[in-house]
Amino acid sequence: MKLNHKIKIDLFEVFKSGKFDFIRIGKDKNWILKNFPEPDEYEAGKTLESSRVWRYGNIEFHFENNLLTQIFTDYIDSLDGGENIELGKWIFKEPEKLTAEYVIRHLTECRIDFWAKSKMTEFICQTSIWLTNSNVYLNFQPIQKEDIDFDEWYNKIMKSINPNEYKLCSFTIAEGDRIKTAYNDI
Repeated sequence: MKLNHKIKIDLFEVFKSGKFDFIRIGKDKNWILKNFPEPDEYEAGKTLESSRVWRYGNIEFHFENNLLTQIFTDYIDSLDGGENIELGKWIFKEPEKLTAEYVIRHLTECRIDFWAKSKMTEFICQTSIWLTNSNVYLNFQPIQKEDIDFDEWYNKIMKSINPNEYKLCSFTIAEGDRIKTAYNDI
């Protein structure tokens, strides 16, 4: 669908409801195309109809069997809705502040129910937050400083970083069982 204005999407409302405007997980491509703008991009070498990933700016819509299964981005520092979507960025206005502690404080103040979990193994350090009512999944990880050697950072520094200081690196909106499985696998 072609529009002469951008659709405004408030990320606070997305995090509360799990709806991206009125798009919900499980909608089929045809319904989305009739009720929502066409994506800015889709998979190279595919048609709009055959592509499994559509992009609105740097927000991805993922499909399986023509059904929307998740909305995802890992462009937290430069979150952009593209040509057709204007984002109300809420806490994303200042991405440098998006530590686990900061986000948890805002979720609590806004009375958004969540479960939080941290995992530290030899291979991974992460904190995950599952917004239980909206099925939004937030992933936080330690961020390597640019001037530090990767091996030194990975083997020494990363494991000493307080998990509350991990930075938000992605969010996913998906069907409840998919989010629950991802959360439980941590």
